[in-house]
Amino acid sequence: MLQQIGGNAEANKWGATALGLNAKAITNSSTTAIGRAANATGASATAVGAAAAATGNNSVAVGNDSKAAGASAFAAGYGAEAGAANSVSVGLNAGKGASNNTRTVAIGDSAAIDSNGNNNVAVGTQAMNGYEGNASIGIGEQAGLESKGQHNTVIGWTAARHLDGDDNVAIGTRANDATAASPRTVANTVALGSDTKATVNGSVALGNKSVASTAAGVVGADPLNAVTAKNNAAWTATEAAVSVGDATNNITRQITGVAAGKEDTDVVNVAQLKAVASQITTQAVATTPLTVTNGKVTPPATADQGKLATAGDIANAINNSGFQATAGGRLASGTTATATTVKPGQKVTFAAGNGLTVKQEVNATNGDQ
Repeated sequence: MLQQIGGNAEANKWGATALGLNAKAITNSSTTAIGRAANATGASATAVGAAAAATGNNSVAVGNDSKAAGASAFAAGYGAEAGAANSVSVGLNAGKGASNNTRTVAIGDSAAIDSNGNNNVAVGTQAMNGYEGNASIGIGEQAGLESKGQHNTVIGWTAARHLDGDDNVAIGTRANDATAASPRTVANTVALGSDTKATVNGSVALGNKSVASTAAGVVGADPLNAVTAKNNAAWTATEAAVSVGDATNNITRQITGVAAGKEDTDVVNVAQLKAVASQITTQAVATTPLTVTNGKVTPPATADQGKLATAGDIANAINNSGFQATAGGRLASGTTATATTVKPGQKVTFAAGNGLTVKQEVNATNGDQ
């Protein structure tokens, strides 16, 4: 059974329905064409709307000038186009001019216009317009506009426009956005937050206006030059940096709620630094302040004063050093001779008394006298 209603309406296969001026439900059975010049030619295809065309098998085109050319494709909205198998386009001109867009979803005013790639999802006004690549997601007005790459995820108003590369994630208003004049080419980046930028491969930018621009391979600072081997992961970064601010523009953040690190590659928190400072204070050598005026050192008038020795003290100690010599003659009975200190540089004369002889002997082995 077939039905055709309207001037020049044509339904010539079993189960076909054509309703409207010049509506055509032909070529295959079970087709439906409703609307002026609507055209349903694919098997079990449905076209509803003026000049709507459902040419793919099991395809549906709803809306004036809508087109569903792929098998099981669905196009809804004025000028919407679903040109490849299992593709979905919903919205004014959604998917228009897209190619190689098997299993691609375009939802929104002018979403995914002139895009080229399979398994993509574009949601939002002009989302992923001109995009080239596969298995990517763009959600938000102009998200992923004029970009290229595989496996990218872009969410946010004007996020990641003119961004080329694979496996990038940009979430937030203008996240990792570039310009047509200066497109950005990166891979494996994460930009999370409005106006964030991850400008080198593998970099991560977190928070509003953060910029991640430090590449892998940077050696960490060693103020004391105490480490000789720095070619390991604890000293040399194996991936690009994670940024939570933009030092160039004085945008900084505190990272809070961090537990104490354990391994060489863990973050150290303030509690650990306080513990180190406390240990240094406990083990430090005690010091005594000195006052220097016109080249003269004055020790403090405290209990520490007796612990210090000046150059004069040292000189006096040397000058007053020496040995004790005891000699006497004509001493009264019961008395002893008084010891005398012989200082460095002083001369000692040995003179023999009556009936005595002074003799010098030298030890042939060690030279002692």
